[in-house]
Amino acid sequence: MKSIGLLDQLRRTNNATGQRLLDLFTVHYYPQGGEFGSDVSTSMQLRRNRSTRSLWDTNYVDETWINDKVRLIPRLKQWAAQYIIRERRSASPNTIGAPRTTSTARLRRPTC
Repeated sequence: MKSIGLLDQLRRTNNATGQRLLDLFTVHYYPQGGEFGSDVSTSMQLRRNRSTRSLWDTNYVDETWINDKVRLIPRLKQWAAQYIIRERRSASPNTIGAPRTTSTARLRRPTC
């Protein structure tokens, strides 16, 4: 993975020079099972809910072409602990399709 190589190189430079080269590291997550769009069917809402498991569930095998354990949040925590000094984390909400409905397909107020 290129990210690991870059993070390791930045860590080594930081250790050698005392100069912090990385202030912010962002990761964007996009489910791969067709969750984007306006499909509000029960099956798609359930798929949207399941797809978030690849973020945190270390035993969940992604149902898409990935067909592997993504474990994104545990992986990022591992990278931060291994490569980044003075770790800070942030998370921001986002939608993964049908933005005007909740995951149970009930209507909600428009976001804009």
